Amino acid sequence: MSAIGGILNFDGKPLEIDDLINLWQLLQDRGPDGGDIACDGRGGGVCYRGFHITSESHVEIQPQVASDGRIMVGDLRLDNRAELLSQLREFLKHDSTEITDIELALAAHQKWGESFPSHL
Repeated sequence: MSAIGGILNFDGKPLEIDDLINLWQLLQDRGPDGGDIACDGRGGGVCYRGFHITSESHVEIQPQVASDGRIMVGDLRLDNRAELLSQLREFLKHDSTEITDIELALAAHQKWGESFPSHL
């Protein structure tokens, strides 16, 4: 199972990037397959340490950052990939057979907003 962490400053103060880096480093033993951090520029950030379990997860990049700045991380496996691919083409960054589950989840959020989990 991959490791996911995050920091959100509810007081509106900017995120201290060193705090997020420290959290990411603390999760190193939980996710041996790489990962990264991403900040939203508004006092929040997430970090991801991968532990790959599907063939698609070996090529995924997390956290995923959409062109509009929204950030998503997840440790997921989607069983309705073909259906989602046909519904979400316009929201995907590339047209490849190696589109990852996290890319599909982010595209679903872009299309359906907060109701996106019901489509996964």
